[in-house]
Amino acid sequence: MQAELAKPISKKHIERSVESQRKSRMGRPTIMDKVDHDKVYKLYMDGLTYEQMAKELGISEGSVQKYISRKQFHDPEGWPPRLKRKVKEG
Repeated sequence: MQAELAKPISKKHIERSVESQRKSRMGRPTIMDKVDHDKVYKLYMDGLTYEQMAKELGISEGSVQKYISRKQFHDPEGWPPRLKRKVKEG
């Protein structure tokens, strides 16, 4: 009887709730909050190594690796694994 009274939760409602929680996140901000995410994606797709990306962005190699790993987990088509890395001179 309880199940009949409950309203179905829409996908839009869930997305709004998640976004609201993300914006009101408590605690210490992460370094990735200050980084241009489009630039990370471009550098990744250009084939730079984590070390090269970290130097370019001014953050640690571990932060770059963790960010990309999470993005690949949640959006594998948008963040495909790279087979070959380019070595940037300089």
